[in-house]
Amino acid sequence: MLDSGFSEEDMEILQSFGPNLISGAYRRHALRFASRLIQLAQDPACNEPKAAIIRDGGSLILGVACRDFRGLASIITGVILAEGFDLAQAHLFSSARYSLALDFLHLGNHPAPDALASLPARVEEAIAQRTFLPADASHGGLSLDDDGEYSIDVWRPGLFCLRYMTRDHKPAGAIIHALVQTVYRDLHGNVHALKANTARGKTFVSVYHSMPGEEALEQARKVLARQ
Repeated sequence: MLDSGFSEEDMEILQSFGPNLISGAYRRHALRFASRLIQLAQDPACNEPKAAIIRDGGSLILGVACRDFRGLASIITGVILAEGFDLAQAHLFSSARYSLALDFLHLGNHPAPDALASLPARVEEAIAQRTFLPADASHGGLSLDDDGEYSIDVWRPGLFCLRYMTRDHKPAGAIIHALVQTVYRDLHGNVHALKANTARGKTFVSVYHSMPGEEALEQARKVLARQ
């Protein structure tokens, strides 16, 4: 990426998101948000998020670059569902060193052009105002006990993975929003990464997150058992 005009200091910021972003499938999309991420890292007074629609072949991707904070994934997915979109999959990247987020959310349907054009501005506004939308039926939400199987385990030291699998195909967007709401509201955690896909007629979602407390995993399992 140095040949794209980035200094070594700029590269240090971008590399803080990890090799999966810089060298992976989202590398070229990340370049579109690089200048905003660098600005956010270097200027503490800058808090302006950036969202944009990316067209990748037949896919529509919502890209979002902003400061990271607990509940961010819940805000973004809530707006997407409230605006009438579904999610096919989502990949969230974060820089713990600079408290930044760069998220790519694949839209699962192709709505009217006007709705698509206005989505980035609505996401930016919700992030700036920290507007949380509820995970209820009016926004495509569901509860974890609808018809799926879930588990939560240690992912790596200090981080956990909440997994959910449906018994048959379900829209991923509603599941994603319900899970990130659960992490934020019930587990008091912060989402660091997320993967979602559909395969073999089922929908799979994995949410990687932190949780407070020395007995966080045990407490989380008790909370989820009451869902």
